[in-house]
Amino acid sequence: MSMQEEAVISPGQRIPDDILCEIFVLVTRGAGRFVYDSVDKPPWVLAGVCQSWRQTALNHTLLWSTISISAATAYPLEAVEAQLQRSGNALLSISYEAQSSLRSCS
Repeated sequence: MSMQEEAVISPGQRIPDDILCEIFVLVTRGAGRFVYDSVDKPPWVLAGVCQSWRQTALNHTLLWSTISISAATAYPLEAVEAQLQRSGNALLSISYEAQSSLRSCS
């Protein structure tokens, strides 16, 4: 690669994968609880930035190992299946939040 081509590469593509993974974990945890209730949140969004970030995110099983589903949110079954596959051998944390049907008696 020429120096001219190297100058065009974004700084994000020059970050080593292990550092990028740590940043991804911090971003994901910074989004509130370590929760994925939508494909428009981390790690889904991080995996969509560029090909380099996608490969890094897909290879980091911890990013995909926490699944939180709410009865109030339409979370596609395909997304859950993809997360389970991407989590590899990582320890899973799965939570389900049901809608409360209890009403106040005031």
